[in-house]
Amino acid sequence: MYLHLGNEIIVRKSDIIAIIDVVNSRSSTNNNLIRIADIEGKIKKISDNENVKSLIVTDKKNYLSNISSATLWKRANKNIFA
Repeated sequence: MYLHLGNEIIVRKSDIIAIIDVVNSRSSTNNNLIRIADIEGKIKKISDNENVKSLIVTDKKNYLSNISSATLWKRANKNIFA
């Protein structure tokens, strides 16, 4: 199964390690994770920096999305057969 992260970006749900709320958790650890991943070229910015709401961590790349972590979590756990 796949998860739409915004702006035509889709990833396999099995590749997702974490979905982090960057609006309510502006910790130094999260900021360092984003900064280091950006330096290493492992960040894909799906939206502009001012509208970033979530960080999606995968084994290959990290994504900054303007879709909230709660919405992404609901999409990831939605039962398509319900």
